[in-house]
This record gives sequence, C-alpha cells and structure tokens, in this order.
Amino acid sequence: MEWKNLATDLVDMLEKGQPTEPRENMNKVVSKIDQFASKLQQVRLSIIKANKPQVVGEDFDIVSLMSWINQTSRELDHTLVTAEEMVKLSLPKGSLSEEERREIESHVTHTYNFLRQIAWTEDLSSVADIAHAHHEKCDGTGYPRGLTADHIPIQSKMMTISDIYDALTSQDRPYKPAVSAERAIEILHLEARNGKLDLDLLKVFVEADVFRAADGMVNRKSA
Repeated sequence: MEWKNLATDLVDMLEKGQPTEPRENMNKVVSKIDQFASKLQQVRLSIIKANKPQVVGEDFDIVSLMSWINQTSRELDHTLVTAEEMVKLSLPKGSLSEEERREIESHVTHTYNFLRQIAWTEDLSSVADIAHAHHEKCDGTGYPRGLTADHIPIQSKMMTISDIYDALTSQDRPYKPAVSAERAIEILHLEARNGKLDLDLLKVFVEADVFRAADGMVNRKSA
C-alpha cells in the first residue's frame, strides 16, 4: 500500500536523522491516506446501495463494486466482505440467492397442482394452465418450464404484464420500496424490448390505461 510505504520511509529517515523535507513527505503521506479514506467511504456507500434490491440489472454497476472491494481488501490485507456476502451483493437484481429464488419460484407449481384439483366449469377449465404459465417469458427465460412465446397462453402473457406491474408498484411489500407507475411502465417496455414480454399486449395495457384502472381500484380500497 503506497501510503504505508511512504510513512515507513519517513519514519526510517527520522530515525536516521536524515529527513530532507519532513513536512513535504508528511503531506504526501496525509494526502495518500485521505485518498484511501475517500475510496473506502465510496466502497462503503456502494455496498449499502448494492444491499438494496435492484429492480433491473442496469440499476447498479455490480462489476465496479466487486473490483473496488477486492482491490481494497488486498491493499488492507484484510477481508472486507465474506464470500457469502459477495454472492449476495453481486446479484444483478433482486435480493434472493439462487437457492432462495428456486424455493420462491416453486410456488407456481404448487399453485398449479392445487388449482388442477378443482372441478372448474367448462368456461374456467383453463385457469390452472393460465396460472401455471404466468411467470414464463416469451424468450424462454421464465419459470417453471422455460416455455417460449408460442407455447404460452395469451391469457398468461396478459397476466404476466399485470403481475409485474403490480409487483413493482405495490406499497405493501416490506422487502422493497414501490416504484412509480411511470418507472414501472419503463421497466415493462425494457422487458418487452428484450423479448421477454409480448410487446403488442403491453401496448394495449398502456394505451388502454389498464394500469391506471388497477391503481384506481387500489386507491379506492385504501380509502
């Protein structure tokens, strides 16, 4: 670490009675310590931010944070963040580890198994299948079966858009703050541009103000 080397050299010179420019050398040490303290504070604030669930992967530069932590740990010769904490901090979005996410995602299969046991009338006979696919994504990255667009019921695609909007804007989720309706729509468009949501259905959702009708219902219930 550069400031430690400078400080050591200064002490050596003082002990030997050879301080050529003691104040200048001391200023160099203080300057390096200040720079390091500033960097350490930057890392600290970044860790605090990373500890909050990110809505989308682009919300925070995880790679830079990991680089800062590793470099600072080496300079201090001390582990600032444990391996387990590094895994949690490096999540591109959300706050769940892979194991936790799989457990949460299993709710879809449990729901399907429950719903398919109900004796639905003919007009509701697809309820279980629709619910089973409402976390699938058009590009095959959803769950639990990794279905692609052609195999996802249109009702499920509609439900997916509504479900994501609700998850983003709900005020009653203690694990994350709600985002505004405008921000939620931006995120939905980002997902659609990435091929995960049906863009045509999203256009209907936005242009028909479906989300505002839903917001109005929530507000009336809260009143």
